[in-house]
Amino acid sequence: MNDITRPHHRERVLTEVLEREYGLTVQDLQPLPEQGLLGDVWTLNHTLIVKRPRLGGGAWQPEGNVLFSSLLMNALHGAGLPVPEVHPNLHRQYVTVVPNWGSVQVMTRLSAPPDGPSLPPRELAHLLGGHAAHISRAGTAWFRRQDLPAPLSRDPWSVDSIHTQLLHIFQLEEGSSASRQRHKLFQLAERLKHHPLAPPELTEELEDAGPLRALEECRWLARHPQRCVPDAVVHNDLKPGNVFIQSQPQPSIVGSYDYTMASWCCLIRNVSSTYIDSGWFIEDRKGGTFDLLERLAAGHQQQLPLTAHHMQGIAVDLHTVALKKYMLRWNYWKGVLAGTTAGTDLAHICMLKPLEFLKPLRETTLAMDAQHCLHDTLLTPY
Repeated sequence: MNDITRPHHRERVLTEVLEREYGLTVQDLQPLPEQGLLGDVWTLNHTLIVKRPRLGGGAWQPEGNVLFSSLLMNALHGAGLPVPEVHPNLHRQYVTVVPNWGSVQVMTRLSAPPDGPSLPPRELAHLLGGHAAHISRAGTAWFRRQDLPAPLSRDPWSVDSIHTQLLHIFQLEEGSSASRQRHKLFQLAERLKHHPLAPPELTEELEDAGPLRALEECRWLARHPQRCVPDAVVHNDLKPGNVFIQSQPQPSIVGSYDYTMASWCCLIRNVSSTYIDSGWFIEDRKGGTFDLLERLAAGHQQQLPLTAHHMQGIAVDLHTVALKKYMLRWNYWKGVLAGTTAGTDLAHICMLKPLEFLKPLRETTLAMDAQHCLHDTLLTPY
């Protein structure tokens, strides 16, 4: 373990950055057990949260996408969008502090302001669609002016990348026999059975060879003729919890954050990612309509048109986003599966079910129904 990874050293470095670069008085800085996939989490003076992203892993891997998102945030900030600026400190660690905002890269109050506006889901969906379009327009213009190295111009959340990450998480070799892969998953299931925090459904998913089905779905989607090619910069995690809304003089989004998953991918991801991450596809499914999807897409369409090709790719992209959520939630257990950690920081994510988004898409015609809905709705002026 080198100095930069020692908890006390990280705390000292972070304290210096907060005091020197942001003029804050650090009276109490405590690490939280909620160490996420992309960074470390701290409480500052019992009132603020500091989330410091990790930079290791290479820019095309989840841990390394921080570099791309930091460059993007600074570009959007410079273009006048309500996005926080990112400052690298002497240790090449990106720490952004905006006292009233929150993200993987910023600091925010522990509780939401009591006077925060509450919007009906339909109105909020329309606003999010429009804001996502603004981000893509400015972000894509910035991207096309850059000469970024190849890793930064790849989509870390493509089905190809998800496939690679799943193989890594479950320690599977590409091309090995199905029986050998099933045997490996059974071994991992036995390891999880003895972990005090592992939910039974994780063990069941391994025993049922669920990851093999997910890998096959990745391969099928990668070959799908309606798979959209990357053509835009997308936030990739835009949802109600990642924006601030101003209610007067009329409802509007006045800030967005949590750009750590931003990447160069397909424009339709603005719709598919927000629709799934916000849980709106579950609400629409309960109501038997695609009302929220229509509002989300219409808000986007007013600011940045989606083509017929984008609309035809929504079913494939919804499935891709669900697989991304599946992979990310399993990634939290990677250390336990590998036998390298005890997983003591897993208590807060035990309720995050890998199949929460993937199962409904498998068991229903939701994805194709959504595609038909978008095609019919967006071809008509809203």
